Amino acid sequence: NLRIGYGFSSERLKSVLWLDLPLHALSHVAKRMAVVALEDKPYYDMVTEKIMATREKFIADLNEIPGVLVFKSDSNFVYIRCQGYDAEEVKRIVGEKGFLIRVFPSATNEKHLRITMGPKAMMDDLTKVMLKAIEVSKI
Repeated sequence: NLRIGYGFSSERLKSVLWLDLPLHALSHVAKRMAVVALEDKPYYDMVTEKIMATREKFIADLNEIPGVLVFKSDSNFVYIRCQGYDAEEVKRIVGEKGFLIRVFPSATNEKHLRITMGPKAMMDDLTKVMLKAIEVSKI
């Protein structure tokens, strides 16, 4: 697999963050593959639609759980508040099933979960695991 990220910034921000330095060395072939891939707009439009539909279903499914709030997202990840649940325990249980999620503290000292979107089948499996993990992690 090849994963290449890119971003946009102002010249000032670029200099502050030292974005002129290469983060990872990429071969000429990898760079060319990335450019060719980005030129396939119909493919990326289709992938974007699938990701959006998967994300919206995942958000709706988890928002059905009392005390769980999945914040609206326009990115490839979602941020979840689990009020009344042990976020670290949810992470541990989900991790035992092979899924990686992150826990972040909030300004109110609650812990939130951050989950990156994956393919629909994977997210359907994760939803089932999350439902069980949340159920047994009540505090």
